[in-house]
Amino acid sequence: MAIWQFEFNIIHKTKQNLNKSSHDFSDKVISWEECKLEETSILKLVSQFPIEKSWCKDIVQYGNKDKTYLEFCYEKNVLVEILCRIDLRNIQKEEFNVIFDFINMNDALIFYNEIIYNISKNDLINLITESDAYKFCKAPREFFIL
Repeated sequence: MAIWQFEFNIIHKTKQNLNKSSHDFSDKVISWEECKLEETSILKLVSQFPIEKSWCKDIVQYGNKDKTYLEFCYEKNVLVEILCRIDLRNIQKEEFNVIFDFINMNDALIFYNEIIYNISKNDLINLITESDAYKFCKAPREFFIL
């Protein structure tokens, strides 16, 4: 992950009440096993983030890895993780909206820094502006000095 990318997992809302003390909490919470994705949400995603070749055959990558993109990770054809990386150097409003719509269309939540968030657009913007990626993009020199 590049320092200018804000990274989080997109998780299904059914995972929000899992036992946090479990040793495999993170693996369980990010898994999409037994959860369905809305087909129209994928079509909308592809319209903004075309599928590109991934470094791994088990990952479907939507968008360019050097910019904003999403990774759908599979194990034995079962979706086990959706990872989103937003390039804060040049995120476009339409890209942001497509990601946010994808989250909403799939009854999803955000898993960031081991915390689950059920968020609005403003909440997501606040998370982003509090992130190290944002601090780096805003003032790279100060980011490394402080």
